[in-house]
Amino acid sequence: EASTSVPVPATPPPKQLSVRFPFASARLDASARAALRDAAERLAQADDITLSGRTDATGDPAANERLARARVQAVVDEVLQSGLRGRGGAAFPAGIKWKTVRAAKADQKYVVCNADEGDSGTYSDRMTMEGDPFMLIEGMTIAALAVGATQGYVYIRSEYPHAIAVMNEAIARAEAAGYLGANVCASGQAFHLHVRKAAGSYVCGEETAMLESIEGRRGQPRLRPPYIAQVGLWGRPTLEHNFETLYWVRDTMERGPQWFASFGRRGRRGLRSFSVSGRVRQPGVKLAPAGITVQELIDEYCGGMQAGHQLYAYLPGGASGGIL
Repeated sequence: EASTSVPVPATPPPKQLSVRFPFASARLDASARAALRDAAERLAQADDITLSGRTDATGDPAANERLARARVQAVVDEVLQSGLRGRGGAAFPAGIKWKTVRAAKADQKYVVCNADEGDSGTYSDRMTMEGDPFMLIEGMTIAALAVGATQGYVYIRSEYPHAIAVMNEAIARAEAAGYLGANVCASGQAFHLHVRKAAGSYVCGEETAMLESIEGRRGQPRLRPPYIAQVGLWGRPTLEHNFETLYWVRDTMERGPQWFASFGRRGRRGLRSFSVSGRVRQPGVKLAPAGITVQELIDEYCGGMQAGHQLYAYLPGGASGGIL
């Protein structure tokens, strides 16, 4: 029998994001709610990738000032004070990484963003990349100017073709506007940003395996030490962060380290994105304070459990994690 084939478009159509970050929590003050509202508005305009207006994270006049500040030691201190941490599991302080790479002596340094979102049931990075790509670009550029890197890579999961297309387009527009390239914002420093499609291996979410993949080899973790801050991509000092860490650099620079540090519960600082699915009333990407409990996340940000259901157990990392 002849089979009926459905034609697949060569380029995925633009996706309309329905994500809305809950910014009306009574636990957040007016300033915090305004910050979260800004994030929600940027994501709501995902189909408009421009270098004008609030949607864009680099097209406002203050961008030049933020990038100029990035060339001094003070910005590393600000990142330390903010409490910004890695999102790969170890929660390593970002400022310590910046300080280490900045102090390293080398003819070439790199900044790498790990956007290989491979855990089952997670999609917050994808939605943010597709809806707010310039926030990542400016965050990586600030990091590069701070540590003295001139090349950067965004390593994106191969199953995210639309996110890859959006990032490539956003990088091209940022280069045309002078926010990337041989002379970033007339700073005298170069920063070139590239997208690399992940190899489709879950292990490449580990930082050294990811570097092996970017270099064109099979993605396998390296023995440590040496650590990648001294010997990383192509043997050069490398600043590597998860997507979400670099995403918050721009707002932390604009609002000050105490702004980001003001969020959090139970001794934790900052904001976290959670991909929530299952039998809750309002599933989706939720932006909530670090240190929040699962029960608080469900009750305050997801509208509680669906009628007739109670929380007995959950998978914190999707199918790749254990049941708690």
